[in-house]
Amino acid sequence: MLIVLLVIILAGLLWSVLSWLRLPKDLNSDSLQPLWPGALSSRWITVDGVRLHYLDQGEGLPVVLLHGFCASSYTWREVIEPLSQRFRVIVPDLKGFGLSEKPHGDYRLETQAHLIARMLESLNIQAAMLVGNSMGGAIAMALALDHAECVSGLILVDSAAFTISRRLHILRRLLAIPILSSVVTFLLYYSRRGLVRHMLSLCYYDPSKVTDQQRTVYHAPLATQLGGRASIWAGLAFDTTRIVRRASEITQPALLVWGETDRIIPMENARRLSSLLPNARMIVLGQCGHTPQEERPREFLEAILPFLMEHTAARMSPLPTTRPQRQQEIDDPS
Repeated sequence: MLIVLLVIILAGLLWSVLSWLRLPKDLNSDSLQPLWPGALSSRWITVDGVRLHYLDQGEGLPVVLLHGFCASSYTWREVIEPLSQRFRVIVPDLKGFGLSEKPHGDYRLETQAHLIARMLESLNIQAAMLVGNSMGGAIAMALALDHAECVSGLILVDSAAFTISRRLHILRRLLAIPILSSVVTFLLYYSRRGLVRHMLSLCYYDPSKVTDQQRTVYHAPLATQLGGRASIWAGLAFDTTRIVRRASEITQPALLVWGETDRIIPMENARRLSSLLPNARMIVLGQCGHTPQEERPREFLEAILPFLMEHTAARMSPLPTTRPQRQQEIDDPS
């Protein structure tokens, strides 16, 4: 009986591996353009050997939008155009997400922050206002700590903080074992549609507003070999402990924008984070969940525009902020 059970398990694993190997290796912009015309304005830049995809729209003072875990530049689609009427809006896909390269290696928040700092340097941008949602907020704070000269201010949108528990540390150690990591990758592949549907529903105060297009775009990276693995690598590397410990050192002006009914990172986190930042204020959006820029874009813009207008002009770079031509690839200057 035991032998039969082992054979069934091994056969299931073999079938899973073969199914996984049939997946496309990674996303390409052609597959997203029918779903999101904004992908037509794609640009690429190579920073520290990592090829990053980004959008670059508008003229004026730079505002950088940083997405959350398992998201991409797509999460900002409703606010890019309005913001670009006043600012130069730069929207990267972080390493391991969206259309950016997904190499094996270091996915710590500090490493993601360093790549964004090097990206800004390559684009001749001395300082920018950072807007980060969820994990993107933690990366924005890491930038403010480690590359303070790059950051004129912060808008933290339902930002990740206070999320590392002992259980997560144990899980991280377990998943560092290659065989267990592979099993989780296979499970992620088979549960990806239900997982995406569940997570998007959790992100919204009103889950009925989630569209089929959103589910398709969020699902697309998980339906690739590299996308599924990169999400695990990024999850394993996620640790806000150092950022929270040093939060009081972030002296740039900060605005916290929070969905009142965020079920992923609740309001209590917003209050705790606000108390640690020495130069912070907070705006709470009623009847809104974890991603205000998607669920309530008009109210989100009304919340952040006065702050942007107030704090960008005095501290922006005097250097030129001209953009490369569309689809041009920029090499790391180092």
